[in-house]
Amino acid sequence: MAAFSSRGPNTITPRILKPDIIAPGVNVIAAYSQEVSPTGLASDSRRVAYMVESVTSMSCPHVAGIAGLLRAKHPKWNPNMVYSAIMTTGVRDETSRAATPFSYGSGHMNPARALDPGLVYDTTTHDYLNFICSMRPTNTQGLLPVSLPLPLEELWTVLSCVFRGTDSNPFKCSKDDNHPKDLNYPSISAPCLPSSGSFTVKRRVRNVGGGAASYTVSITQPPGVMVTVNPSTLSFDGENPEEEKHFKVTFQVHDPVEAANHVFGGIEWSDGKNHHVWSPIVATTKCG
Repeated sequence: MAAFSSRGPNTITPRILKPDIIAPGVNVIAAYSQEVSPTGLASDSRRVAYMVESVTSMSCPHVAGIAGLLRAKHPKWNPNMVYSAIMTTGVRDETSRAATPFSYGSGHMNPARALDPGLVYDTTTHDYLNFICSMRPTNTQGLLPVSLPLPLEELWTVLSCVFRGTDSNPFKCSKDDNHPKDLNYPSISAPCLPSSGSFTVKRRVRNVGGGAASYTVSITQPPGVMVTVNPSTLSFDGENPEEEKHFKVTFQVHDPVEAANHVFGGIEWSDGKNHHVWSPIVATTKCG
């Protein structure tokens, strides 16, 4: 991640690892407006058709273009499936020097692999709403509050139509225990780990590789933390295109000193063929 862009950790919602993915954004040759000069100065009368740009806004169209390619090949995929496919197939082993997921997220996007990810984390609207429910207090009726205590009041205005559903059928926070750690996100962030005991997060994946498949997990252990995945094998019969499998990821600190800092690892589901579905992990006993 270039120094001018945003790196982790996520200071607003530590339960979500940021960044998600990286894409080309430094020294990119791009079309340039004829309405302004290369310097932006009124005294500069020059006009150019192209400029070499280094900004986050150069990365965004790369990712948007890949998302468009995925929707063209998989028109029935929803945005979250596209998002997951891009994240879980990124290149992460060509950094040339030490780096962490706080610098590159799930990796550098790989269009060819993203077209055929094998598995996707299909995060639904209700997943996100329950995530918000787990982080915000509700009123006595269990409804989402009329005014969320967010930094920007405008956010509530934008999202209220989603939160409320319809006037006759407002969205209600589930009476079951909802935890922000269980948002079905393609990456896993586990802050505030207990120094003793265990901590478990839940995830689910959908088979989009076509046909029956069996995936086995491999784990890159974060220093100072033991990670286990149950079950360690996911088998899909291939008959139901919407078939999903659930699994749990459990954390147990064995070196509190090392785990006091952010430590990194990951899990990868592989069918032993062409599909390798990677999810980065960041863990720490720190809560801030």
